[in-house]
Amino acid sequence: MSTMPADGWVPEIVVGIDFGMTCTGVAYSMGPDWPEPKTLQHWPGKMINELANKVPTLLQYDENTNVVKAWGFLCDQDSEDADVIGYFKLHLDPAYLDPRPDAPKLEQARQWFRDYLRCIHDHIEETFSNSFPRWKSQRTEFVFSVPTTWKNPSMIAETERLVQDAGFGHDGPDHRAEIGLTEAEAAAVYASKQHFEVSLTQSKT
Repeated sequence: MSTMPADGWVPEIVVGIDFGMTCTGVAYSMGPDWPEPKTLQHWPGKMINELANKVPTLLQYDENTNVVKAWGFLCDQDSEDADVIGYFKLHLDPAYLDPRPDAPKLEQARQWFRDYLRCIHDHIEETFSNSFPRWKSQRTEFVFSVPTTWKNPSMIAETERLVQDAGFGHDGPDHRAEIGLTEAEAAAVYASKQHFEVSLTQSKT
């Protein structure tokens, strides 16, 4: 759970979104007990009994309207006519140089990022509304991890703007969205937690 803000606001629900190059994961935990985070495992495009801890970071647009027509597991990667967009995470960094002549521009990558997150947001909203009817009135915090290289304050601010534009932080009067730990920091926290749990188990044997 994140530290308490200066205004004393404390979340009742924390949702972590790990936007990845190939796949994206979503997990959540709820107060006051804050149990081990639960991972969203049901995704559009999968059967009800098919579980997946992550969803592909893929988008597909209607070529006539430029409106998103598919995302994640719904994208048809086997179709020769399908223009499936993926692997665009690196292009969100203005400092990243892609030598390919057809490499996407920064603004394109930002549009894809926003549109993909909007799909993630809408799925979270539907899932939570079905499972936790009161969640929109609860203090809910969405936390996004970012690559370690994303240290530029203006880039973090732009990422926060895109996250907000995708709908995060607007579902209820007490909802917030923020950029949290870097991927390296999150990995270090996870490793430390695992080490602590292993040590604790060994001490009891």
